[in-house]
Amino acid sequence: MNVAAVKQLGYHTIEDIYNLPEGQRAELIDGELYMMATPNRIQQRLVML
Repeated sequence: MNVAAVKQLGYHTIEDIYNLPEGQRAELIDGELYMMATPNRIQQRLVML
């Protein structure tokens, strides 16, 4: 499948991740782009334990 066909079907690629604004977090799973929230202080403290 070529790039134009992928875009027409609505699938996202790694290029879409690279084109996000600096600091924007997202995951690419099976062609779907999932936006992620930034970690909060509690989550960061739990990770540091």
